[in-house]
Amino acid sequence: LGSTNDAAGKPDGDVALRARLAVDLYRRACAAGRAALVLPSGGVAPGFSFNPTERPHWECVAAALEDAGLPAAALLRPGLPALHTVEKALLCRTLASHYSSRAGCGELQLLVLTSCFHAPRTRHLFGLCFGPHTALPLRCDVASVPTCWDASHRS
Repeated sequence: LGSTNDAAGKPDGDVALRARLAVDLYRRACAAGRAALVLPSGGVAPGFSFNPTERPHWECVAAALEDAGLPAAALLRPGLPALHTVEKALLCRTLASHYSSRAGCGELQLLVLTSCFHAPRTRHLFGLCFGPHTALPLRCDVASVPTCWDASHRS
């Protein structure tokens, strides 16, 4: 769910689009009787212009998710402090490995939300981390939404 935020920590419109989809998917999972958690992502580092604050971007995303109607209890905290998609996939793998080893956890499935532009790369990278060839093969789907730029430039 990462993207950018301004110096005040306000996420951009892309985060809002993804947050609305995340809340919708969360509600659908709950209505179907499935347990679901939402894991916000995004770190902080000098020189990374996507987050000019000293606060991890995932905290800004978590606030946007709650503003969009996600219950605080549905947020998996802390979020992933990843700075890019490769790091997100690797950190998510570590976290999924932890959860898959817990008794009574049940079958894990991952759903990664991203932009339409990043969806092919996200599928590839998460496929490398969770595909059937790995020691932790999990169902991993990617859902995408257009970016605000995409939506504003449709003919």
